[in-house]
Amino acid sequence: MRIFHRLRSLLVWITLITCGSYGYSVAQVLPSIGDTLYYFIDELPKHINASTVGTNVFWNFSSLKAPYIEYITVDDPSERATQASFAGSAMVFVDQDGRESYFGKKTSNLVHLGGSRFYLGTRAISGNWHYSENTIDYLPKLPYGANRHVHVTLTRSFSTEQLPVSVRDRLPQSMDSIRWDAEVLREYAADGKGKIQIPGGQYEVGRIKAMDKTLHSIFVKRTGAVWEEADAEVQEILITLYQPITFYFVSDDYPQPVAVVYADQLEQPIFVKYMAEPYQAQYYTTSTAGQWLYAYPNPAFSTVRFKVFDIKPGRYEIHFYNILGKRLFERTYDLSGTQTIELEIGQLEKGTYLYSLVDGNGNKLITKRLIVLKP
Repeated sequence: MRIFHRLRSLLVWITLITCGSYGYSVAQVLPSIGDTLYYFIDELPKHINASTVGTNVFWNFSSLKAPYIEYITVDDPSERATQASFAGSAMVFVDQDGRESYFGKKTSNLVHLGGSRFYLGTRAISGNWHYSENTIDYLPKLPYGANRHVHVTLTRSFSTEQLPVSVRDRLPQSMDSIRWDAEVLREYAADGKGKIQIPGGQYEVGRIKAMDKTLHSIFVKRTGAVWEEADAEVQEILITLYQPITFYFVSDDYPQPVAVVYADQLEQPIFVKYMAEPYQAQYYTTSTAGQWLYAYPNPAFSTVRFKVFDIKPGRYEIHFYNILGKRLFERTYDLSGTQTIELEIGQLEKGTYLYSLVDGNGNKLITKRLIVLKP
């Protein structure tokens, strides 16, 4: 069954943001082979408002938080083994985990071709994706007050193991692969310009609002079987992973968005990616393989965030102990891939504590220290 869902976002985020369009005038700077682009991600944004339109707007995003700096390198596609799958590619963005996003050259712009990573909501998924038409610009030339409509089809495939446990539990257990075909009518509106404040700086930007009307066709299969169209219930479960609105804050002076905000139907921010200047790489750590769990801020006051890295889907517990190793409390979470959770710790006194990540079999995967401060 093919189901039409109005304003369902199919905005695939590969390294920077795929399926997106940035830019608000006619003189954007494009990335070049050899560049390194730095950025932060806040998966639990608070106290920001991306909805204001008009001129001379001030968007205050100074409350954004991120545990570490991330980056991509802009490489020559001829040096990548996967280039053959993306005919006409002019460059490839490679993130710090080695995942790729391919781009072609079209007049004075780049266009998205496909890649090996995308996002379902805030979850990074390893899987192949391709556009059938090269119509999604990396930095479209869209002046303030202008609108643009783009029609494109997109195909993606991935393993159900990468879905959140809460979603997987609602799907047939025999299902192990998903193919997601989508016909997308995307509307862009360049409806704001002014200044944006993010941690690290203030920038002159334009705002572009993007909304999608999407016709989804979702197929499932078991190992060794053929693709079958998913029933309406399965399609509805999966489609709820998307946000319907995305805001792009762009500058003519940078080859990447200053900020990109995923929002719900009420324009409430869900997920924010924002630019880092190269000098900030000196002061921030990067994630490392096998790190599993990272607490920030540390020291913390009344709340602490935990970032988990490339974790196998499942139910996990975070245990808190005093410095002598006595367990104080625990919390249970469904975790998958790389994501962020927030925990209230206002009940803890000032001091040093231990926390552990424990899997469903009771195995401690990592134990670290957290310092709690009081005003």
